[in-house]
Formats: sequence, C-alpha cells, structure tokens
Amino acid sequence: MKYVNEAYDFVNHAWSKGKIKKLIAPLEGLAYCTTVKGFKEVGLGVQPEESNYFNFFYPKGRFHDSLYGDDFPAEDLVSDCICEAVKQYIEGANSEFQVPFVRILIDLMSNPRFTYLRDGETEKKYVHVIPDDDNAYLLALRGEFLAKFHFGNKSDADDEYRAEFTSEEIDEMRKMSDLAIDWSKVNYESA
Repeated sequence: MKYVNEAYDFVNHAWSKGKIKKLIAPLEGLAYCTTVKGFKEVGLGVQPEESNYFNFFYPKGRFHDSLYGDDFPAEDLVSDCICEAVKQYIEGANSEFQVPFVRILIDLMSNPRFTYLRDGETEKKYVHVIPDDDNAYLLALRGEFLAKFHFGNKSDADDEYRAEFTSEEIDEMRKMSDLAIDWSKVNYESA
C-alpha cells in the first residue's frame, strides 16, 4: 500500500511490524477505491474562500485540498491518514493512556476540514444560458473572494466548458443583478 512502508520506519521489531500490518490490512481497500462516490465535485484549481475553506473528495478518486489549492489522488490522503495513525499509535505505545489505533484513525479521517456530502443531498445541474448555442454554458471561476462567471467554450483546452451548480447556487445567481442573463430562457440540464 502506498506510503505505508514509511510508517514501518518507526517500528524497530519484526513482531511490531506484523502487529501494525494486521491493523492496516483491513483498511487497504479504502486507499485503492477507483471512485469516491457521494462527495462534492469540483474542478481542478478551484479554491473556496479562505475564510470558509474546506477539503472534499470528489468522483474519479481525487481529493481537493483547498488550503493549498491542489488536487491529488484520494488514495494519498487515505494512506497519509493511515500512516499518521500508525505513527501516533507507535509513539504512544509506552504511554500510560494508550489510544486505540482505530480511534486515532477515525479522529484523523473526521477532521473538520474534511466536508463530506452524501449521495442524493444535492442534485447538480448545468446552466445552458442560450439553448441554441453549444458554447453558452455558465462556467464559474472562483477567485480569492468572489466567483466570476463567463460562458464556457467547447474548444477550451481543458475541456471544462461548463460547471455544475446546485439549486441553491442557481437561486443565488438569479439574485445577482450584475449577471445579464434572461433566466426565463435558460435550460437546466442534469449533470
């Protein structure tokens, strides 16, 4: 499993290595999920406002770290959490108050910086502003303090010419007076 060998550097005896391997073995499947379903999806490089940042998984097995504005494989996060749990478990092995390995891991994985959205909580839609024009999808670019909107173009090099929006986000956009959109002519397509 990726990165787990690094945790073994903290283990001095073969018996301890075997014990740690038994603790890790049931968790190995987590690190190799090809898809992490049910989590909020974002585009590469999208960073929420710093005052309200949070990290999240999204489909295709990737994880978005909004603090650093970076995306990386979800298996890296899972592996890192497992390794950190192993390190903390070993460091506290001689402690009077030994914290169980699973408790350490749960605490790491339930860090409040990680916001998980369950399947079915939000239905995403594409906003097709001019139905007769294939290039007229609304695309949001989130900067440091506010979101900027423009029409995506299918010829964009990154092939991300449209963004997904929740009903709440669409309602907020409808209230924005600086968006010159005729909302009565907009088509909403399921994402």
